Amino acid sequence: MNKIWISLFCIIFHNAVFAQTIVWDTNSCTQDLGNKLQVLEDKTGTLAFEQVSSAEYAHQFKQSNKINLNLGYSVSYFWLHLSINNTSGKTPYLELLQAGLPVADLYYKDDNGQTVCFKSGYKIPLNKKMIKNHFQVFPLPAGKHDFYIRLFSNSGPIPVKLFDKDKYEIKSNNEKLLYGFYLGFMFFLMLSNLFFFFSLGNRMYLFYSFNVIIYTCYAVAVVDGFLPYLFPKADLIFWYTTIPTIGVVVQNIYCILFLEVRKYSSGLYRFQWGIIIYFIIYAIIKFALPFPTVLAINTINALISFFMMGFVGFKVGKKGNKMGYYFAFAFFIYFGLVLCEASYIQTGSPAYFTELSHTALSTLAEAFILSFLLSKRFEWEKQAFEKVHAESQQQLLEKTLENERIVREQNVILEQKVEERTHQLTETLDEVKIERQKSERLLHNILPEEIAEELKQYGSSEAKQYDNVSVLFTDFVNFTGISEKVTPKELVAEIDFCYKAFDEIIERNGLEKIKSIGDAYLAVCGLPTPTVSHAENTVNAALEIIDFIKNRKNNGGIFDIRAGINSGIVVAGIVGNKKFAYDIWGDSVNTANRMESNSEMGRLNVSDITYNFIKDKYNCEYRGKIDAKNKGVIDMYFVLSKK
Repeated sequence: MNKIWISLFCIIFHNAVFAQTIVWDTNSCTQDLGNKLQVLEDKTGTLAFEQVSSAEYAHQFKQSNKINLNLGYSVSYFWLHLSINNTSGKTPYLELLQAGLPVADLYYKDDNGQTVCFKSGYKIPLNKKMIKNHFQVFPLPAGKHDFYIRLFSNSGPIPVKLFDKDKYEIKSNNEKLLYGFYLGFMFFLMLSNLFFFFSLGNRMYLFYSFNVIIYTCYAVAVVDGFLPYLFPKADLIFWYTTIPTIGVVVQNIYCILFLEVRKYSSGLYRFQWGIIIYFIIYAIIKFALPFPTVLAINTINALISFFMMGFVGFKVGKKGNKMGYYFAFAFFIYFGLVLCEASYIQTGSPAYFTELSHTALSTLAEAFILSFLLSKRFEWEKQAFEKVHAESQQQLLEKTLENERIVREQNVILEQKVEERTHQLTETLDEVKIERQKSERLLHNILPEEIAEELKQYGSSEAKQYDNVSVLFTDFVNFTGISEKVTPKELVAEIDFCYKAFDEIIERNGLEKIKSIGDAYLAVCGLPTPTVSHAENTVNAALEIIDFIKNRKNNGGIFDIRAGINSGIVVAGIVGNKKFAYDIWGDSVNTANRMESNSEMGRLNVSDITYNFIKDKYNCEYRGKIDAKNKGVIDMYFVLSKK
């Protein structure tokens, strides 16, 4: 009888613990789950899915109460549980926004009662993950399921979010774009300063380059953790603990050299070198310390480093080096953004301004500010030098003829230096001119020439209505099925080959490419420069594209294509004011899309509006009135050939 009561209690308690079900419907886009999870600590790391999902362990799960899940720096494994009722009919993505998890495995029972397991964590190569991302991302099935995540967390707090698939893909692409921008900017800073070092011989440029490398490593390996994109087999935990120990050494050495601390305060100079030596000794012995101890000391060392550099900057500023105040202010901004990161980790706010973390933005800002200060330092040094030089000339004028000879010789030397500097400036101006030409070419590749010129001249471009244009949509047939049979690299290479050919075809026929969306390609004729032959040009281009794909298929290609055209009124213009894009809108665009989706493999489908433009020049096949999604019944025609 006692066993019956105990079993009944476990079942009731199990249902009570797991009563909170997360509903995911068609209106859902994203949802924070950190405070909706139940957590079980597995100190031995031996518990299996069958055990933790049983009623016996139900009462051992504890409710999380933070937006960002905080498991602490532990050597234990943890099991997370959440119940999701997915009524959307789609596949949402569950994301653990923490790259530094060596193990993160998702378990659940499918509708047949079979156990499904998706493995993730940075120890799983990106190409073997279900979703290729440096974070841990899992696709979730439709219906109601209990999900369990087994993870080994010796990293910071973990934001846990549920995303609509399309929204997630946009977010993921934005992340990768920003990561590329971040790396490109930091790489440019590093290379430019190395160039100045080798050309001018000033070692401060070299030391600043080392500083930029450290800042980049903070974002790549410590906070944002997108190192696996660059080095798939990298041990993130190793770099998570190693980069900060190296960073405090490099930053403090740069502080001493940049502010010339020895010149202004020998006592402060010796004290700061003592701190640096301590950092170096710790960087060596840390490999013998327990992991939680290393993380605690790293945090303390970072605070010491921040305080030291701010304090040194302030003290040197008081002693006459005005760069000291600017330097301290730069690190104040850096420290403020780091505090924002700490607050976000614990509370989920303030939210990231972009897909980059607050720490990554702080390194970006710090690198930029220090680069500016470096240039200002040399500018002030030059002004001081010129002042001393002027005074020396005044003294030389009052000396003997022998001194006048020395002045003449000195003037010759100075003229040589001026010529050298002038030559260097000329080269720099030439480089700027070349880079400007490259930027203009890139702008013309992104936007129509007329729009690009308007944007350069006025800084903006107003959207305009065009009454007579033809819109072309193409789409690869069974793209999803084909993508599952080839490698991502092969797929992208084939798409690139085809789109380059499409670009050449539409340019030759007077069309304007608008964009490509995955396997879909959008172009238009009749804007920004109107043309009476917009429909004929568009049909010519579409038939050439279809013929190209057919020939490509006969010579090793993997795609078939269908195309659709509609003519009418559209509105065109630039979207946004950052990373802008030229786009078109209107019912005519939507109808063109329906023409493509109702077309057939290897054929061109046009609306009755387009047909009336081209019927005298092309042989067409009337298809009848066809129901188009959200558009009603539309007369459609297949274009067969030119008359």
